[in-house]
Amino acid sequence: MKIKMFSTILYGKTKSFSNRLKEPLHSEIESDIQEWLAQMPNIKIHDIKQSMSGGSAAPPKIIVSIFYE
Repeated sequence: MKIKMFSTILYGKTKSFSNRLKEPLHSEIESDIQEWLAQMPNIKIHDIKQSMSGGSAAPPKIIVSIFYE
C-alpha cells in the first residue's frame, strides 16, 4: 500500500468587499487531488483521512492523506 499526502495553508485567501471569501478555502487542495487522480486512473483507494492544524498563533493548514495501491 502507498500513501499520497496533500496539504495547503488556508491563510491569505482574498476576501471580497463584503468580507466574504471569493473562493472556497478547499479549492486549491481539491484541484491538486483531482489532478493527481486523473493521472492515476488504475489505482484502488483504500482510505482517505483529513486533518487540520493551526490555531491563533499559526496559520490553519489542511492535510489529506490517500491510502492506495
